[in-house]
Amino acid sequence: MANFPCPCCLVPQEELHSLSKEFTLRTTATMKQVYENALVARNKTEQENLLKSFGLHLTENFFWSLSHLDPYRSYTYDVLHCDDLGKWGKHLYPLLLQVLQERGYKGRFAQNMASMPPWSGLKHFPHVTTSDYTDGQSYYDILKYRLMAGLHCTTEERISRLNGYIKKYECFCMKITKEHGKKFDFPKQHACVHLIDDLREKGTTNHHTTRLGEGFHQELARIDENQEAIALIQMRVDQSDRARRALAEEQSSETSDPTDEGNEFDPDQHWSCGSSTKWTTSRVIEDEMKGDRRYDKFDAKICWHHCLYLTYQSLEDWTERRDILQCNRSFHGHLRHDFVLVNTTDSTDLPCAHLYDLFTCKSLDGKKHDIALVSMLKHSSWKPNTLWDGCRVYEEPKESQLVFMKYFIRGAYMSPGFDSGKQNVTYLVDTSDYDMFLRARN
Repeated sequence: MANFPCPCCLVPQEELHSLSKEFTLRTTATMKQVYENALVARNKTEQENLLKSFGLHLTENFFWSLSHLDPYRSYTYDVLHCDDLGKWGKHLYPLLLQVLQERGYKGRFAQNMASMPPWSGLKHFPHVTTSDYTDGQSYYDILKYRLMAGLHCTTEERISRLNGYIKKYECFCMKITKEHGKKFDFPKQHACVHLIDDLREKGTTNHHTTRLGEGFHQELARIDENQEAIALIQMRVDQSDRARRALAEEQSSETSDPTDEGNEFDPDQHWSCGSSTKWTTSRVIEDEMKGDRRYDKFDAKICWHHCLYLTYQSLEDWTERRDILQCNRSFHGHLRHDFVLVNTTDSTDLPCAHLYDLFTCKSLDGKKHDIALVSMLKHSSWKPNTLWDGCRVYEEPKESQLVFMKYFIRGAYMSPGFDSGKQNVTYLVDTSDYDMFLRARN
């Protein structure tokens, strides 16, 4: 409620909405001088007016006495409170629900959110408009609108893109103020002004977030990290044991049909199949899929898989990441066929494919080939009523084709085109994670 509420600069209360203006920065020397001038003011009124013009109380700041320290530069942008719980959770999301309610779309919004397909690491919301959320992660999952601010690795090019997003955000806020009367004169809005400098001076926001520093969260994070590491080690050991047993069975019997052999991790390939069936013939698959022309004329021994582990290098920080893609007719009782980005010679922007089946086939020379039955998506002419930057809408043709898994890049999270009136229309959710957002280059 101060006239100058920012701990970093001297922005007036009525200018907190402005994200493109520059304001005088606070320093230890200038603020200490204001305090000393207030001490020798002629009367109480003059003293109060002086302090109010800088947003101060007549209190000496202890940090002024410490060498090599500037408390005003130590205040840092926090994505949890500034964005997830702040601008979005406290201000924009309630306004969104209010507008949807006024226009009669609140129920449809909840229904569409509940109908979104599952995806690893993404929270599912069966009742998004009627539940009260108190944690920033839920707000972040509902709309990942601040991805560029949360990157764990940044560059000057990415900072430049982020600066452009902030300018666009300011324009949209001005439009919201004009159309809905929403005011943005609050400190968490103004914090965007200092975000760029914070990134350059202090590193990416994950190094100074309060997400893991409140209460017992930090200790729980360490426990969770250890448990994840143990689980990963155990999973690799179990997979190695299964592969070793399968190999022994195959060597001991000419007629043996090893299962899950495709699960063994090969350092020369970035994918690994899982949830596999026994080796079988095309007749078994053709009989089970009778009536589906995609499965005609299989003529080699085939191992059927229902899961694909796809490893890729993240564009965010160039570390190894992995998607777990499902291709299963009964995944927890539901049909699930995920999507994947494919490396093709086609110039199509972000070529996507719908997975229908995963196979390992044995050729006559005894070699095994990992192949997927997919439907390559094509760009659609249909567009949603509200277009956004980088909107990519696809249609799925009836034709399918076989693709070697070595051409897969990573998984793709796709959303149904709810209002298209067609079952085969879908669009790419480029905010599923940092890597996908950077690949989309919006």
